[in-house]
Amino acid sequence: MDLGRRGYIYTLLVAIVAVSFLSVVYFYLEVVESFKSDDMGPVKIRELQNHVKSIKGDFRRATTISTQRALVYSVNRVLVEKNFLSEYEMTACNAFPGYVHPVEGAPSAVSELMLCGTWEGGVGESTKYMGDHTLELWMNKTRNWSALRGYDTQISFRNITLTPYGYQHLLVSAQFDLLVSDDFGGEYFDENLFIHTLVPLEGIEDPYYVVNAGSDAVSRPIRFCSQPPQASAEVILGWVDEGCYLKSPQPFSGPGFLDRLDGADYTQQKYLDLAGDARDLDLGGGVIGLESLVDEHSLRQLDLSTENSSQIDYLYFEDNTDYFCEIPDARKLRMDLEHIRALNVSGGDVVCDIIVEDDEGSLN
Repeated sequence: MDLGRRGYIYTLLVAIVAVSFLSVVYFYLEVVESFKSDDMGPVKIRELQNHVKSIKGDFRRATTISTQRALVYSVNRVLVEKNFLSEYEMTACNAFPGYVHPVEGAPSAVSELMLCGTWEGGVGESTKYMGDHTLELWMNKTRNWSALRGYDTQISFRNITLTPYGYQHLLVSAQFDLLVSDDFGGEYFDENLFIHTLVPLEGIEDPYYVVNAGSDAVSRPIRFCSQPPQASAEVILGWVDEGCYLKSPQPFSGPGFLDRLDGADYTQQKYLDLAGDARDLDLGGGVIGLESLVDEHSLRQLDLSTENSSQIDYLYFEDNTDYFCEIPDARKLRMDLEHIRALNVSGGDVVCDIIVEDDEGSLN
């Protein structure tokens, strides 16, 4: 019995030691190893997340600058060549083989400059002007900058769209694939990357107005009018003198900025569709048409002919001589009756010539 009891105690002691040993091993695996993954791991992940965040922020900034430069260069080409962009088709470059922008016209021209720095596929003046601001060069810089920080970065371009966003901005959306990993093939970040940025149109020359005015002496940078609920003659004269731009009121469809680059006298369906797509994605937007009032006094000083039509710019340049109204207190400025109503023009005796059954009459 004593031997049996001692054997039992010995076995029990061995079991206790074994359990203690296993407990130590378990503690090491669960606590020490978890310390490495839960303490060191998050540091690496946080650094990686910050690096990717920096790439996104830099991408958004680069896209904004690239768009602004491409817009200015596109406008300049239209002004120099007196040739609008309605039929422009993008030429693919070596950096983005096979990619051609799906929307013909101004978006294709601007996208080619942004991506490749080329105009109609040719390097030269456009490449110098775009300089380091093409998205191709941004991608290369990002790869090199990431390598210096110990990350292997792969960027693959997918698509870019230019969408009218209201009448004061363009919405630029660029899509890339992004893969970032450390030098040891550890943590990585792989995402179908969408970047959206709003590019203001203020300050960019209106090519439609300048080309149609017919003189290189005319300059028409886009500035936006202050628009009160009711437009007095004094307010309207201010708009004329400032050469500022208004939102084309409903139900009109004055040409937006991309339409003006295309040389169109109206809002084209392709841009209405793009704006509708942006609203469907909850990216916002609104009326995209622009209009300004032609300053006939300045045109006369330049010895340019003036027309007997509404002084709303796109109606004036398409020589729309349908019935119009005169606002005597505003230097007898002419405006069609629909705009008189839409802009809620007030003050003075507004005289409108209208056609009723081939008889001309007037309304006071």
